[in-house]
Amino acid sequence: MKKSKPCLPRKLKKAANGLRIYKDTGEVCYDWHFRVRHYPRTKWVVRAERLFKRAWRELKAKDARIKELEEQLQAIKKISEYLPN
Repeated sequence: MKKSKPCLPRKLKKAANGLRIYKDTGEVCYDWHFRVRHYPRTKWVVRAERLFKRAWRELKAKDARIKELEEQLQAIKKISEYLPN
């Protein structure tokens, strides 16, 4: 039995190459200025959009968590300044 490769299919990579995302809305669009020719809306484009949105949501959640932890760290540092050694 043949093992599947851990990499993305060539068509999926090609479809994801021209995708862009609006940071404020999270809407995924195909950047027409980046590509000269029209890329049809195939199952590969739809899959690439889903993967792109999922990755964007995960990164956004991680950034929010990092920001929250940094704020907690700053609060702990402020409190520790007033405590005796």
